[in-house]
Amino acid sequence: MLKRLLLAFVVAFTFTSVSHAKAEREMILCPLYYAYKLKDKLPQNAVDKFKHCALSCQLALKCSTIDTMNLGVLKEVWDLFSPGNAEWRDLEANAIGIRFAKTRQAVSDKECNN
Repeated sequence: MLKRLLLAFVVAFTFTSVSHAKAEREMILCPLYYAYKLKDKLPQNAVDKFKHCALSCQLALKCSTIDTMNLGVLKEVWDLFSPGNAEWRDLEANAIGIRFAKTRQAVSDKECNN
């Protein structure tokens, strides 16, 4: 458990230290703003990893990819301390969704959900 927590902290620190000063002040605000709105529009019967992928894709269409990944990392860190279930596979699903948006394989929320 301690090793997992330390690794999550290192990942979170790495992502947050990458952004420059101005972005650091605004970091997480964009994906946080959209996350709650978009989360309700995800297919309710979809599996957890699909939801991670689709939501990250949608967020990356609207916000920076770094901020979107940072939110995903922080969510998993939160899951370490809450009743949630922190999993590396969730971060992998987030990265796949971000890649769909970044490479323009998905250019709309509907495409991210498909």
